[in-house]
Amino acid sequence: MEMPSFVSERAECPVEVKCYSGFRYNERPCSFYHEDRELKVMDIEGSWFMEDQEGKERRACFRVRADDGHLYLLSCDEGREGWILHRIWKFHPYVTG
Repeated sequence: MEMPSFVSERAECPVEVKCYSGFRYNERPCSFYHEDRELKVMDIEGSWFMEDQEGKERRACFRVRADDGHLYLLSCDEGREGWILHRIWKFHPYVTG
């Protein structure tokens, strides 16, 4: 039986992101650079806020599907402009099992 599969990898690296800024700065990512390539955000599959245990840092998190077909987890510190790429889910169409 053939089933789609994916490989998940941690990235934990700073990343340059182009954003839509509406009601607030850095409201949502539109594109980002990874491995010297600009990836366009095709869909935001989930978004949430995360705080550290002390409540000092609040991050806006986005799980996005890029134009390369893979999923990426990005976050931005609300108090600063820096973005971090946390995780990548690379999809492979089919594997034989």
